Amino acid sequence: MATSSQGEGQPNIPTSTMASEQSNNSDGAAGPSGIPRAVPVPKQRPVPLTRQVVFDLGITGLENECHILRISASRLDVPVNEEYFNKYVLPKREISYWVQEIFKYSVQGDNLYRNGVQLPTLRIRQALSEFLEFLGDEPVTLIAHHSRRIDFPVLYNAMKACDMLPEFEKKATGFVDTLPLFRGVWQDFGPYRLRTLYGKLFPREEQNISNVMVLKTLVGHPDVTDEAVSKHSFDFTYVAQAAKRSFEKKSNLPSWKPLITSRFVSKSMAQRAAASGLAVHHLLLAYEWGEEQGVLDVLTEITSDGKPRVTKDKKVLEKIVSFITKGSFDDEQENESLEDEDDFYQN
Repeated sequence: MATSSQGEGQPNIPTSTMASEQSNNSDGAAGPSGIPRAVPVPKQRPVPLTRQVVFDLGITGLENECHILRISASRLDVPVNEEYFNKYVLPKREISYWVQEIFKYSVQGDNLYRNGVQLPTLRIRQALSEFLEFLGDEPVTLIAHHSRRIDFPVLYNAMKACDMLPEFEKKATGFVDTLPLFRGVWQDFGPYRLRTLYGKLFPREEQNISNVMVLKTLVGHPDVTDEAVSKHSFDFTYVAQAAKRSFEKKSNLPSWKPLITSRFVSKSMAQRAAASGLAVHHLLLAYEWGEEQGVLDVLTEITSDGKPRVTKDKKVLEKIVSFITKGSFDDEQENESLEDEDDFYQN
């Protein structure tokens, strides 16, 4: 395999060793090659159930980096209308159009409104602190609906930005997304929107109740056994890795736009590469170190789950390498970036 140097004082690194050097870099930072380690694909591993708490977030949009507008929660082991936690948060990011239209949230100055009514709000740090206090001292399993891709990563990002991850990790030992749970329990009841399910299963009950109360009632249904809940649980590491891959994808995907628009790679393949931590400039760097084989080494690196970092499909690899070797690259597009993940909340 070819090697090259990058100026005085830079070692000649055989590209065949690039992947192993990346794998040996245990802190997740860029290795000697300047290429970051692959961000692992989260693996769902069921965990023992602890005290169960259902919760629901109101958020400014549908991306993992959105801000929290509301945190609602209730313990499963108390009556439906008792120990109900509900706090509103004044966001630092703009509320998306669809949230304004559907949920009727709006911000005017330093005030949050819903349906034109001003709401009492807290700073995000205070709201999270009170939420952690509400969870108590015993380990809990957090349960939310359609939450694996949005609610849990959003909550994780907020805790991280406010330096509360250590305490959060001690308290939240398990997580459950009730969307796949309910699909497994009530296989012929779709669609699996909360209120649709609630209306079918509890047609005579009060329908004008909060999402948390709806979810709590559904999870408390006799059909929803602890065994079923545990089957759909996952640990803190899963949430952390999902949040990290989401951040990497959003940060790195803009650099792949020229390849997508030129049809050198599909959008889904570009998303996979971006989520693993790769921007196109990393492939250019790999090409500088090891020419075509250097690019192939990075794309086909075997990760901790035994699968290639991006792909081993020869046709896809050939197209990506072809693009890199031609240098058909828009520096301005590649250099697009998001704000740092620790700046999502400014308190």
